[in-house]
Amino acid sequence: MCGCNADGPGDGGVPGSPPGGTTGGTGLCCACPASGTVDRDGHRNYYTTTGYAGSRPKTNKCSIDIVRTARAGTVTVSTAFHMTYINTATAAADGSTVTSAISTAMTNWTGGASAYKLKIEQPGCDPQELTIVFTSTTAASASAADVQVTVDGTSTGPSSVRNGTRMTFKLAGEGSSASWNMTHETGHTFGLPDEYSELTGVPIVPAPTTPGAPTITAPTPAPTTTYIGAPPQANVTITQQPWQPSPRTPGMYMFDNPTVMGKYGNTTYPAYLFYWIAIEVSAILAAEGSPSVVTII
Repeated sequence: MCGCNADGPGDGGVPGSPPGGTTGGTGLCCACPASGTVDRDGHRNYYTTTGYAGSRPKTNKCSIDIVRTARAGTVTVSTAFHMTYINTATAAADGSTVTSAISTAMTNWTGGASAYKLKIEQPGCDPQELTIVFTSTTAASASAADVQVTVDGTSTGPSSVRNGTRMTFKLAGEGSSASWNMTHETGHTFGLPDEYSELTGVPIVPAPTTPGAPTITAPTPAPTTTYIGAPPQANVTITQQPWQPSPRTPGMYMFDNPTVMGKYGNTTYPAYLFYWIAIEVSAILAAEGSPSVVTII
């Protein structure tokens, strides 16, 4: 907490004034920094789903640092990763590959967020529009980590994140160190869901006689995901689009959405993927005695 003694936003001293005027110390001054840690399941707190599970739960563990000037600033999301190595993988040979892939993913999320700002409207202060930045660090131990990473030297298949806090990084897997795969999986560490699904298809009657023709069509209604906005920001509901019968699982039909959390290779970052940051910053400021309106613009 930091107090201010200025009588108003233009009276000098520490920039701005505390909420409510001259009662310094009852809250944060307009340009005071703030920080907090996050440990929250994204399901039901950041999003809800209908028609599919969205690979829930998705726990988001990270640190958030808020640095402000009178009308601007930066909000930095930092996630600490700890690596263990199995199946021929070693820290000496493979550590830099893993940390580089995670760092690149964070850079990609920062790039995606660059189209938006986090807006803070704190009573008694001018509105502030903050840049959003994502960073990663390496934790010295598993207990100190937000995300525990198992680096696997031989298993195939794509890398994945379970429950938001446990990543399996497959060095020999499909796209393990590729930019998109790790960017998508890192999104799960923020508590975000998959925007794709496989549902039981509807048989086509009568069945087609053309060899290789689809024998099922998409079920209805399509799955939806609702992203929760920090009040007064409105919630956003997306409907997944039918794609094709699953090539892996007979009888199942695939749906997806053209975003980084949905369609493979897509690098679209809608504003709603950052709503969770507004939710958490709002909670941090309220805990400091400075309840504010926080939105993504």
